[in-house]
Amino acid sequence: MNATPPAATLAERADALEAKMARELDYIVVKSRLHLLAEGDMSSPGSAAAQLKANPNARMMMGDDPRLPAMPEKPTLVDF
Repeated sequence: MNATPPAATLAERADALEAKMARELDYIVVKSRLHLLAEGDMSSPGSAAAQLKANPNARMMMGDDPRLPAMPEKPTLVDF
């Protein structure tokens, strides 16, 4: 038998979308020490362990920022 699962109701789909959006809010974007110094901020950013202890469900993001559009293969001055 090849039974298809019942379609989700509108309320279930809305709940799933809300849960997905809430998980996206758990990300903590940490600026590098070099970035802070370039802005003139001489304070210590704190350790990642301390930030995770304060926010146990959070995830640290390192690398490319997903909030920004991806750079094209051959960027122009405007892309920067």
